[in-house]
Amino acid sequence: DFRSPGGGETSISVTLNQNGMVAIQTAFLEQGTWTYTSLRQIVAEELGLRPDEIEIQVLDTDSSPFDSGIGGSRGTRIASRAACDAARAVKDELFGLAEKLLGWAKDEIELKGKNLVRKNTKQRQRWDVLLCRVGRSITRRAINRDEGHAPVTSFTTQIAEGAVDPETGQVTIRRFTS
Repeated sequence: DFRSPGGGETSISVTLNQNGMVAIQTAFLEQGTWTYTSLRQIVAEELGLRPDEIEIQVLDTDSSPFDSGIGGSRGTRIASRAACDAARAVKDELFGLAEKLLGWAKDEIELKGKNLVRKNTKQRQRWDVLLCRVGRSITRRAINRDEGHAPVTSFTTQIAEGAVDPETGQVTIRRFTS
């Protein structure tokens, strides 16, 4: 037998605000397992930001869909997927807005900090300026329902950022969080 973190359900929203602030909204409570840190790192990675540029906004149970609550390693496992999906949905909508207003194809765009960058020309547009232009923020919610059990026992989250020198194959760890 193995001891597996159970499944559950949670909802995460990610918002890009007109003032340049990025927020994760969740009813999920942090109880010392570094779940908020993991959520910030996941959303930051997807949006080309630093984790400290992202704010956590804790919602009450009247403001959020059902959340099965925290429990052991389950929290990070369930909330991480929802955070990643919400961040990708926000990015997709932002790229669609840039395509419409700037005439840049979605596949030509990348995020670097608070800038939309057109890959082939290196043109830049701050995304907060673009949102001010249309007079709205972008918020997308993702719900992760996972009623199964993980196939392995897990008691930690580790996130590493590395780089590989293409000439030498040398691997360098840039950031490591556990």
